[in-house]
Amino acid sequence: QLDGLKVEQVSGIRVRGKEKEPKPNYDPSEIERVLENCGAPIFSEASRFTPYVEVASEYKALVERLTRMYRRENPVYVDKDRSLFKKPAWPTVERLLMEHELVEKEERHPSGRRMVALRRRFLPEKLMSGLNAKADVDKRIRAFWRALASEPPK
Repeated sequence: QLDGLKVEQVSGIRVRGKEKEPKPNYDPSEIERVLENCGAPIFSEASRFTPYVEVASEYKALVERLTRMYRRENPVYVDKDRSLFKKPAWPTVERLLMEHELVEKEERHPSGRRMVALRRRFLPEKLMSGLNAKADVDKRIRAFWRALASEPPK
């Protein structure tokens, strides 16, 4: 039984499955499902789901993947993972991340070769917690998710 914990206080969880590393999840409805299975009280059906920012799935998936990359390295090299940075939705995500000062573009020259890198300015967990409309996050993170929600899907 989990006492004293409100579901809206949790902005992300890591669930250990069959794979060795726990998988992070920031989807508020999934967080509620997992916490309820662990014994967290859900007070009423009306308050069952934490309000969250509705973002097109392709945008959300790109930001989630980027945050996983940032857990391993900072900065992230744009030329390194073409499967992420060549997606049709990426230019929109990149533009909004930069407009809201969540990442900054750097030019690097490892081994004499010019490479573009994106340096994060917030912890990945903080960026993803902005999906939760009740989360206590920096105003730039909140503005980023609202702007991304207003973008049509690609």
